[in-house]
Amino acid sequence: MIRCIGIDPAPSKDTVVCEALESGDFVFTAWKPYEVRSRVQTLLGEAAGKGVPLVVTWDAPLGLDPGALPGTRNYASRRIDSAVTGWVKHLVKPSLTQPVAAGAVGVANASSCPHNLLTQHVWGLPVGEVPAHGARLLQPGEAASQPSPPCVLAEVHPAVAVAAWWLEQATIERPMPRYKPGGTANVEAAREGLVHVAKFLQTRFGDAFPFDAILSSKGAGGSDDRLDAWIAWRLAFDWTRGDARAVGPAHGGSYLLPNSVLRERLSTYLSKRKNAAHEPEWGDES
Repeated sequence: MIRCIGIDPAPSKDTVVCEALESGDFVFTAWKPYEVRSRVQTLLGEAAGKGVPLVVTWDAPLGLDPGALPGTRNYASRRIDSAVTGWVKHLVKPSLTQPVAAGAVGVANASSCPHNLLTQHVWGLPVGEVPAHGARLLQPGEAASQPSPPCVLAEVHPAVAVAAWWLEQATIERPMPRYKPGGTANVEAAREGLVHVAKFLQTRFGDAFPFDAILSSKGAGGSDDRLDAWIAWRLAFDWTRGDARAVGPAHGGSYLLPNSVLRERLSTYLSKRKNAAHEPEWGDES
């Protein structure tokens, strides 16, 4: 049996952790910023001591991008982030029927991610060769296997994963909405988006999606943190079943994503970029 843990880290508020119980129910745990490192150490120590394979998914950058093209090596952005940014811009062109609303999938430069100090403290990443505590990073394209204790560690971007599932619908009745507040999204609009995304995931995953636990937390507002932690857990679980793979350049930043048209398109885009003098056009990605 492989244990899967999804973690939505937060540097200045509670980090939210999601795990499935044998009963099929989900448990969400909140960790204070100052205790995340010790909690992770305990988690991996228990896995090693019991010989239980563990997959941990982490919603924040876990690797730098070494760069494959002359002049592209830098410490500001990564190819996986710029690839998704280009894909989002392609989708929201006015001439297209938008399957994803503007602002629904936000990708910041890795260097400006507010989680970096916490991630460095907990894992020794993204600035480091290997993660701490004996964990190892999941490699792009790596197939599911029986992980050796203490754990396999993978980076996730929940909104990109939701978009991948969203695009698999036979009929897209409305664009995927933004479900996180901040920036130009007010709390009310984000709440409406969270409910809509939760209903979509409930339809897709049925009882395997903890609808009530996500929407009943934080009073009547619901919790996008719990949603992100559950998505992180789901991607770890799907990887163990061969239903998800990491996409990104070798030895660089990568996202664990569900097997989907989007993952294939990102893989194709990145492979074209590797040997190109200029960015490939998203209109030719399929």
